[in-house]
Amino acid sequence: MNNHPTGTVTFLFTDIEGSTKLAQQYPEAMPALLARHNEILNQAVESYNGFVFQVVGDSYAVSFHNANDALNTALQAQRNLHNENWNPAPIKVRMGIHTGAAQLQVDNKENIYSGYATLAMTQRIMSAGHGGQILLSPVTEELIHNELPEGVELTDRGEWQLKDVIRPMHIYQLVILGLPADFSPLRSTLVVTLPGEETTSLLDRVVRGKLVGRERELADANLCWQRAIAGEGQILLVSGEPGVGKTRFTHELLTRAKFSGSTVLTGECYAEGGSPYAPVAQIIQDAFSQNPTLLNTLPQYVLADLLAITPSLRARYADKLSNPLMDKQSEKEQIYDSIFELFTHLSVRTPVPCKNLIPSNLL
Repeated sequence: MNNHPTGTVTFLFTDIEGSTKLAQQYPEAMPALLARHNEILNQAVESYNGFVFQVVGDSYAVSFHNANDALNTALQAQRNLHNENWNPAPIKVRMGIHTGAAQLQVDNKENIYSGYATLAMTQRIMSAGHGGQILLSPVTEELIHNELPEGVELTDRGEWQLKDVIRPMHIYQLVILGLPADFSPLRSTLVVTLPGEETTSLLDRVVRGKLVGRERELADANLCWQRAIAGEGQILLVSGEPGVGKTRFTHELLTRAKFSGSTVLTGECYAEGGSPYAPVAQIIQDAFSQNPTLLNTLPQYVLADLLAITPSLRARYADKLSNPLMDKQSEKEQIYDSIFELFTHLSVRTPVPCKNLIPSNLL
């Protein structure tokens, strides 16, 4: 078998982010883009004695005798991919590295690996990432954390429940000097463990306030959240009789979102009535509290509209100019556009879930 890796193997799986969409948008250019992508990956693999045992479309599956070779292959490939002058569209590749048991076998003159659990884990880790990101399993992290090249660091992205994986696991990201390091939350479910929650008995979970008995609802809400992370705006309505646990359920969802790095904003409606813009004003105030630089980065006309419907901020920034008066309908449309501009600005780097609490008798 030409001394290919077998036994304990480190795997590197890669995939072009959004390749299907790119192929539809640039059908004539895609073959050349894919060829250059393949060339960059093959050069990196050959430089560190890797073995490409499967290529499906734009996805590479590579094996290595040791974790350091896989690490250096991923680093070289990402640097060269980042520095390439792509035209007409950039190629961004997500990568996952995992180490485990796998035996190389020959079937009909083809080299294939047994060890499905190891291969599947590598695939799940890679699929949780974003273009330009390199993710590692705890096993691989343990093997390489003391031998990182200069200009490379590891960051713990937290504990995640990967699809179809029984137990949650920590995921680590390689941070490479000169390359993008800030990415959206992983495409998976963050496991939030608060101090004192190590036990799993039902009594302890209830006493400590951990949500139980809402697995199906959490799964539906998580699907909604994953679509939002992927760029599809979502609305989730949580309704029910008083006392059934709506507030606790919503708190669980937003806690998970917040711990994954998202910006969580809150607005409330009241049964007694009040300003029609009250929940929106609370959300705007929350946004400014969490992001003080908004004052300097938003367009002045947007800032003026937001201050106009947020009394607490208007008093604080009384020196800011107001927009010219206009008829009521035009004013309403402009305010809506400015609120949309605010959310667009906030969601450039991270998803923005908003909680709007509405009393059940107003639904």
